[in-house]
Amino acid sequence: MNAELKLLNPQEVCTALGISRSTLDRQVSVGNLPEPIRFGRTVRWRYADLIALVASGKPSSRKRTRPIAKS
Repeated sequence: MNAELKLLNPQEVCTALGISRSTLDRQVSVGNLPEPIRFGRTVRWRYADLIALVASGKPSSRKRTRPIAKS
């Protein structure tokens, strides 16, 4: 199948990126991941968009830590 036409469901995206569903939803809402294509209640992500995102170094695989508050 042509990679440009391949669509992934949320579970496949989570598995591919090693994240949970809640993290997937949060990353989409803050703009770190592309918006899905919606068909009614069905959501899918373009495989090519995710490959391009990972190739660009995003999302970062480094864990983010909160800065320590200065008192």
